[in-house]
This record gives sequence, C-alpha cells and structure tokens, in this order.
Amino acid sequence: MVSIQTALETIALEKYTEPFQAAGISTLDDLLALSVDQLTQAMNSVGMLKGHTFKLKKFVDDTKLKGFNPTPTPAPVITPPAPAVHKETPASNGNSQPAPTPAPSKTVQKNDIPEAINPTLLSSQMDGLTKQLNGMIALHDQVTSTLKAILDVDLNKYKKAIEEIEQVQVSLKAFFGKQPQKDIEMQG
Repeated sequence: MVSIQTALETIALEKYTEPFQAAGISTLDDLLALSVDQLTQAMNSVGMLKGHTFKLKKFVDDTKLKGFNPTPTPAPVITPPAPAVHKETPASNGNSQPAPTPAPSKTVQKNDIPEAINPTLLSSQMDGLTKQLNGMIALHDQVTSTLKAILDVDLNKYKKAIEEIEQVQVSLKAFFGKQPQKDIEMQG
C-alpha cells in the first residue's frame, strides 16, 4: 500500500502530506477512492493552491488510468561493444578480407520485462473510467437540456416588460424634470 506522502512526493506536493493525513487521507487508495466532488472538497480543506489542484487532479486521473509506480523504471543497461577486431580471412581468390564484427549485445534487466497484468488494478481502472464516462454523459444531458430551455424562452414577454419599464422611466423623468434643483437621472 502506497502512503499519501510517497504519492505526493512523486509530484512535488509533499508539503500537503500532513493536512491530507489530518483529513483522514493517509494512503493513495484513500485518495483514489474519492469522488470528483470529494477530491475538490479535500483539496480546498487542506488549503491547496489552484495550480497544485490541477496537478493533483491530473495525477489522480493518470493514476486511475495507468496505475501507480512510486519508483521510476530505470533505463536499460546497454553494454558497450568491445572494440572491433579485424581478422584477416583468406578469400577464395587469394586476397584477404576482414571478418565481420559481431553485433553488440544488450544486457536485459528484470525491470525491462513487463509484469503480469494485475486484475484488481485493471478492475479499479475500469471502474474509474466507467465513473468518468457516466459523469460525462450526465454533464452532456444537463447541457443539452439547458440549451433546449434557452430555445423555449419567449423573448416577447421580456420585450413587453422592457417597454413597460421604459414608459415608467419616461414618466419619472417628466415628474423629476418639473422640480428645480433635482439631479436625478435615470439610466436607460
């Protein structure tokens, strides 16, 4: 199990370790289990700066999609080739030709070989994707219904109300215009 401190250190946000722990989030699993709203609330409660919230949200999304490896995989070790040694081999016509140089070999490390797919991790990643897609579908439905509501607005009602307000303004200007030394001006 990965601690919240280890997870935050990988994205240079370890200064939020204690506030997250005080909020009851002590492991990466605790962080990944939060809904989008809960994550936003947690980030606000620990006083996270706006730029840091974007960084953490990206980290959470990436971790849900790809999994988490707190130690980066080291680059493969490549053994440099030995200096080429040319051996003279006699050709069939009597002239000597250099022998071919063998290709350099690569030392394969254990980290170069992919590990077996973790079904639990894969299942949690799929659950995360499903939740994200469902959220996107719900948002799409909300936007669509709002746009349809805008289409159904009867602007004639608003035009009539504006005309009535303009008539009241004209009356008020006439009334206050008759009284001397009054600087009441109506904005239109």
